[in-house]
Amino acid sequence: MKLLSLKITSDFRNLKGVNLQFDPANDTYVIIGNNGTGKTNILEALSSVFSVLLAHSQDFLFSFVLRYNIGDVEYWVRHKIDTKTTEYKKNNEVVNEAGMTYPNRIVCNYSGEDTRMWNNYYKKPNEDYMNSVRTAAAPDVLSMVYIDKTMWKYVLLCMLTTRNMNVAFDRFLKEKLHIASDGINTVEMKLDEAKLRRWRAENQITLFLNQLRHRLGSNEVLASSNVEDFNPNEDDARELFNKFIGASQVIDSLNIYYNQGIESAFLSEGEKKMMVILFILEAIADERTLVLMDEPDSHLHISRKAELNEMFHQMEHRSNIITSHSPTLTASFEKSAKESIIMLDRNADGTIKVIDRGIVNLVEKLTEGIWTSQKQNLFLASHDDILIVEGPTDETFISAALKCFQKQGKYVDLAFEYIPCGGASNVKAFAQKFTPKEGQTVIAFFDGDKAGESSMNNVIPCTLSGKTQWDVGNFGKARKNGNTWFSFYPPYARRRNKEHFNVEDYFTCKLFRKYIFSFSSLDTVKGKEGLKSILDKDCKKGNIDSTFYEKFSTLFDHIKAIKDAEKAGQIIL
Repeated sequence: MKLLSLKITSDFRNLKGVNLQFDPANDTYVIIGNNGTGKTNILEALSSVFSVLLAHSQDFLFSFVLRYNIGDVEYWVRHKIDTKTTEYKKNNEVVNEAGMTYPNRIVCNYSGEDTRMWNNYYKKPNEDYMNSVRTAAAPDVLSMVYIDKTMWKYVLLCMLTTRNMNVAFDRFLKEKLHIASDGINTVEMKLDEAKLRRWRAENQITLFLNQLRHRLGSNEVLASSNVEDFNPNEDDARELFNKFIGASQVIDSLNIYYNQGIESAFLSEGEKKMMVILFILEAIADERTLVLMDEPDSHLHISRKAELNEMFHQMEHRSNIITSHSPTLTASFEKSAKESIIMLDRNADGTIKVIDRGIVNLVEKLTEGIWTSQKQNLFLASHDDILIVEGPTDETFISAALKCFQKQGKYVDLAFEYIPCGGASNVKAFAQKFTPKEGQTVIAFFDGDKAGESSMNNVIPCTLSGKTQWDVGNFGKARKNGNTWFSFYPPYARRRNKEHFNVEDYFTCKLFRKYIFSFSSLDTVKGKEGLKSILDKDCKKGNIDSTFYEKFSTLFDHIKAIKDAEKAGQIIL
């Protein structure tokens, strides 16, 4: 099963207008975005749509268009909430609902404390399933599977009893949990006899419990040092898990002791999390399952986050949609397929949008690939003004100077996102295609040397009469091209040599003399790049006195003038 697209066309949470596109070449998609963006809302929307489809109902909560593949067949569903009409297509041919094939199950693993997802989309299917267990000879199949942090003990027991059938389980138990095949001391399961007596019908769950009681005695607590006693029919992990979930209403407690009496409750939250994720991917999900995971890397040590990527990539021909805040997890997925990262941003009205992949690619080219997807997302979702600078030291110097001034109560209305450029051609493409947010100003600064002049001429054609090339003298203060302002770094007043002016020239000469006099011998004298490196380190450490930043006021005044020109609709300053 592969998701192809979901477009939401009416109000639902903050998702109206969102259009998600999924490439069938990718099995796993990672949704990232700032807090409050609505990452979990997307999982909720998918849960909502499929809970109605799997119930063969049309009681959808919003209008949408959904496309997905099962095998080689493409299915299409469109619902309009205002007319309460639903249309179905199979390989682009109109069919009725009976002609549709749906995923056999939706599996949701939720990390948070909020119960909205459970209450709205999974509780009713689970209650119906439990009711069928209590009353029917043949229980219904649970198609909306919700696995929260309380279910790890059933997962562990199923992994222990089926490890001889599953190499991945056996390896995980040995290498991650350090539980050998003969490492179990005892398993204790306490039943609620009163509840069990109220079950009216014999079915596979009651038969399963009776088998356990026959093997382990009819006591209230079933106990054994042989873990295989809890799998009397040698079921596979999924079938056994379904039985334990069906029986969970009459299981009061489950305790597992291993390695000379260690109780399983002492497993770390990260170990429990990894175990549950592996079990979902290996046992519960198959090629017709949609897996939804909310921050599966929560509680995991940073060294283990990359292991999740390996787990997901071992399962092919699936659809896994996960949300994450983790740069480490995101980076592990983007190494194999950058298109598997979906970045979210907020519109001015609070709704969300998917950041266009073309813009993401522009930022990646501009930064020469040094930014992670999380860094790109933070940049593209920011409402601060954007400064395009020639290198990382420019950012260090400008941000340190601004911080110094703002401590004095100056330029407090300025806030920047910085992006180091990877060449004039990339800056030109960015200027033409990037659309700033409302009130956001984008400014690219070049050094006033020959390289800077060359870059400026590559970005903006010279329009002066009788001139073919811009230089520091004839360019003017600033010019706008596309949605981006361009400027050379403006020299401060009474600067004798206005050519070859770079950002580090805003530092006072006293500071440079201080460094020069600090060299103990000719062998330790630093050139220009060496001085910049020392300055960079000292700025980051906060070792530069505020008096040495005074001339940066020229730059910040210049930026404020450009912002005023932007508000006035000007294109030349």
